[in-house]
Amino acid sequence: MAGPQPLDERHFYSILRLPTVIFIIVSNLLVLAGAFIWGWNLFTMLLVFWLESAIIGFYTVIKMFTIEPVMTFLTLPLYLAYFLFFLAVYFIAILSAFKQGHAGEPLRALIAGSFGDVSVLIGAAPLLISHGVSFFRNFWPRREMYRNKLNDIAFEPYPRIMLWVPVLVITAFLVQYAGGGRPQYGYPVIILVKACADIWSHLKANDLLPPEFNIKS
Repeated sequence: MAGPQPLDERHFYSILRLPTVIFIIVSNLLVLAGAFIWGWNLFTMLLVFWLESAIIGFYTVIKMFTIEPVMTFLTLPLYLAYFLFFLAVYFIAILSAFKQGHAGEPLRALIAGSFGDVSVLIGAAPLLISHGVSFFRNFWPRREMYRNKLNDIAFEPYPRIMLWVPVLVITAFLVQYAGGGRPQYGYPVIILVKACADIWSHLKANDLLPPEFNIKS
């Protein structure tokens, strides 16, 4: 079995010039800028990236309606129940690990307080635009090839989210406990790690990886 070949620098720089990759980098840097402007703590920053998971689900539903509108309409309640359950577990995980001083506070109040800050929604706006660019550049021109592949589209978000969510949370843990009381100094590390994982999963999902990474038997 032939393994991956050394990365050709030409392919590396061509990846960095892809519009969708540029948008990924810029949108994550804007989140970093917003975190310093609004003085977010780790929980708030992770909440912005939680919203990104919801954004991915939103565009996935649009893709499903694009390729199979009738079947999507029939199966949408089940799909939403499954995806919303995933989002709920994800939210509770970051709430438990990174929200300070919430013991005894009702869950409804915690949710309202978490999303009551308009800066969180503004911080998620670049991510919404970034995934929109990917939708129109990568999915829309090739939408016909996805006909009769509703299941593939429906489950497409999970490999991507399940790659960068653990990476993101583990990095945030390390920043929180190694930050010496000032975890904001580690925010650039979080953004760097998250952006790299996001770019990799984006390239993998859209078959944009250079040939050096293709393993052939």
